[in-house]
Amino acid sequence: LQRIAEVLHTSPSFFFEQNESQPLSLQGLALPDGADPVAEFLRTKEGLVLNRAFLKIADPDIRETIIALVKAMAQAESGPALPSIANITRPLLE
Repeated sequence: LQRIAEVLHTSPSFFFEQNESQPLSLQGLALPDGADPVAEFLRTKEGLVLNRAFLKIADPDIRETIIALVKAMAQAESGPALPSIANITRPLLE
């Protein structure tokens, strides 16, 4: 989280300050033009919502399964073959 905050030129507390009943704000995020696409995504509303929800998952096995699922879905969109369920439920190898 510290590294993400550094990339986004903000503090780690930025990810916890906003009350969930308040609309998400990107205030405090400053990125130069042509910044890393991951950093660009993290500063969007979708990126904030996704990361906040992911941080609430305490079980590392569930986190790994979610990451594997998202990778499999991304691969399915970019490639002709659909991934097997084995690729979705296996632990991360990276």
